[in-house]
Amino acid sequence: RDASPHPRSKRGRPREGEGEEANVASAGGAEEEAIVEPHGVQQGQKWYEEPSILAEGEHWLALYKPPHWEVSVDSKEAAKAAERAAAAAPFEDDDEGEGDGEEAGPEQSRNKLKLHSWIRQHMAAKYPICTDPIEAFGLMHRLDAQTSGVLMCAKSYVGAYWLRLQWCSYAVDKEYVSLVHGWVDRDIREIHKRIRIDKKKAPNSRRTISTICSVGPNGKPSFTEVCTLAHLTRPAASAGGEGQVAEPERFSLVVLKLHTGRTHQIRVHMQSIGHPLVCDSKYAVEKQQADSQWCPRNFLHTFHLGFNDTPPSETLGGSAAEGEPAALSGPPVDLLCPLPADLRAVLAELQPADDASAAHHADWITGEAAKMRTFEEYLPPQASE
Repeated sequence: RDASPHPRSKRGRPREGEGEEANVASAGGAEEEAIVEPHGVQQGQKWYEEPSILAEGEHWLALYKPPHWEVSVDSKEAAKAAERAAAAAPFEDDDEGEGDGEEAGPEQSRNKLKLHSWIRQHMAAKYPICTDPIEAFGLMHRLDAQTSGVLMCAKSYVGAYWLRLQWCSYAVDKEYVSLVHGWVDRDIREIHKRIRIDKKKAPNSRRTISTICSVGPNGKPSFTEVCTLAHLTRPAASAGGEGQVAEPERFSLVVLKLHTGRTHQIRVHMQSIGHPLVCDSKYAVEKQQADSQWCPRNFLHTFHLGFNDTPPSETLGGSAAEGEPAALSGPPVDLLCPLPADLRAVLAELQPADDASAAHHADWITGEAAKMRTFEEYLPPQASE
């Protein structure tokens, strides 16, 4: 997989002569990691891509999460372990990101692809934290089952608590790319709308069977930044009236930056401004059937995570040289992950509406990390100052 943890002197700014020519480079002290060819697993008649390692540091792993893998710890297993240790279960707070916020029944649950099971199988022998349900087997955040992209996993307890500290203080850059319905006004830059989370429980049970979120005054404060990269069109699925030519369908390719991590935040915020995500079966029900004819899943992908690496080992151990100031954190790390093949194929069916749209459209279709930028770098000059 073509992924790039580019080195950055300041977040979003490549060092001179570095990072642009290589698809995978060391980042902020991270170990250089060879590209891992994706493998697959089969369930029934379907073949699913398997997770792979994009990059790693001394205390963390950056994984590529393919679509259809569920990122959640079994609630009973985590709760029992947490109860034994008098600790809170992982992912208990709704503010843990763009997770599904749903649980399936026992039969459905057995048939799902579970990321924590893959981590236990492939990582537990090397990293003890990957056996620990209290620490979510090292998983640092959620992603919707249909969402692909970068997913962080700790290799050690030091890494888990260092990354969690940054997550809780909103110091991690979490950036997504999505295809939405309609042409989003390029002047729209911020969405500040409270999000309410409603969970439906199974009868006589605490088990959640569905989660639906909505914008409302009694919700939690939520903030998403938006930057429209391309206005795109697709021939109408049905012809117009007699003697009429149907207008092409309009879509926008947007990048988004989360400043809060409410459940389904991107999906709810984009729906609230009249631009629901393509193939969103929950928040664009009336469009989902038509969308599914040409888009295989919810078009949402985590393309960039940025954070500060763990401090040097001598700082963590309190052994910095006498008279020298201890480093309070490690160097910045920026992880970039291009669109996977299924979403690139969807983009290839669309036509750009103007030259600016054509340039971005072409870059994202290539699947090359060298042609990607962070959210701030996509902003027009006046917006990023």
